[in-house]
Amino acid sequence: MKTLLISSLLILNISFINAQSTIYGLQLDTVSNINYFVSIDPDDATITQLDSISGVDVVANGTSTVNESSEFYIFTANDNQTNPVTRIYTIDINNGATLANPTLSASVVELNYDNIADEYYALEFEDTTTYSGLYYVNDFGDTIYPGSNPLSPVSYEYHLVSINTSTGIATRINTISGVNGHYLDNSSFNPTSKEYVFIAGDDVIYTIDANTGSIVSNPSLSTTIRELQLNVKTGIFYAISYNSITNTNDLVTVNTTTGVVTLIDSIQGLSSYMSGTSTLDTLNNRYCIVDDNDNLIHIDLSTANVTSNPQLSSVINNLCINVVNGGERIINVIKDEAQAGDLNAESNIVESGNGSYSNNEDLRSYVGEPFQAYPNPTKNQLTISITEAPTVLRVFNLNGILIETRTLNNKLNKIDVSNFQNGLYFFTLSDSTKTETKKINIQ
Repeated sequence: MKTLLISSLLILNISFINAQSTIYGLQLDTVSNINYFVSIDPDDATITQLDSISGVDVVANGTSTVNESSEFYIFTANDNQTNPVTRIYTIDINNGATLANPTLSASVVELNYDNIADEYYALEFEDTTTYSGLYYVNDFGDTIYPGSNPLSPVSYEYHLVSINTSTGIATRINTISGVNGHYLDNSSFNPTSKEYVFIAGDDVIYTIDANTGSIVSNPSLSTTIRELQLNVKTGIFYAISYNSITNTNDLVTVNTTTGVVTLIDSIQGLSSYMSGTSTLDTLNNRYCIVDDNDNLIHIDLSTANVTSNPQLSSVINNLCINVVNGGERIINVIKDEAQAGDLNAESNIVESGNGSYSNNEDLRSYVGEPFQAYPNPTKNQLTISITEAPTVLRVFNLNGILIETRTLNNKLNKIDVSNFQNGLYFFTLSDSTKTETKKINIQ
């Protein structure tokens, strides 16, 4: 944690999570059968237990994501009650505390987070098979029908859903027709285009418009791939592909429009890996995955060379790395109470994996004026111009409390501030590559 003094008037507490690209995951103590939320240093694979998660029984791969803005780790799991239900857990990544764990209203897999619109998406799978007798569907998508047989071929219907992590309510956006099963931990979300991408069981890669749930494209893949990951900085999808001829695991890129899989190179030394243990470190340009010997393998995205392979001291699953928009993020803002009345000069702060910039000139040279806000001061209306849409606007008061969030879809936006109390506010804008904050005086 670093504290910067800005012109002796404004104090910013900025957590440089990105600079060290912390990895988070779940650790099961097989003796006590207790799950722990842990952080992992990617460079030496040191595991730090942050807190235990009570009540968790079965955790399925492919059901975890990280909310970079709020610093939450989200995952789904069955609880350990007599009649188990599936819950969605929200964990504070700073201390491992469980903030919420409501029951999910539907069976979902492939949880993903839209870090621009601040929304969660997943696939709901609905069993449409006709059975004789009782049955149930477990979290792995297996249909269990004790003492009976299906009267029709086993089939599922898939729906794109948005999820409220506070209530557990999954809201259907649309039905995705033609989906033939799914592979666990083979999905991603492109926040720039607002598209949900996943791989079906017949090696078809689906791109879904998250607004409408309609299919944008669904080509067949040119070869089977696993562990799909998106580089949000470049828009390139990466994955692992097994080559049966050379008996190697290869690092590949994936064209989601055509289905063409392009070889980068074979990953030397990666003979096998644990499903659901991959993540992408955009800050350090590397693909991370855990092999069957509990080594955390770091793979260079450009060459597929293994740059390091430290060994984990324990089995970890559902890895998620906390890298935000390539290393730029405002964490929180705290005023200097003693001199709050003197905060009149405009100040912009950007957090970067390469450092932090604390004055307007440094910022303009670094981010190229990604947005403007005028007039300042203002009374009833503020005009915000942006260079990339959609962009998420978050407004904080001087105490660092979030008071409004909205998505800007136009390059020029009129914001009504007539209901705001007089005073200083921090307007934070985040697009797919950067975050900048302006201090606005509302009179």
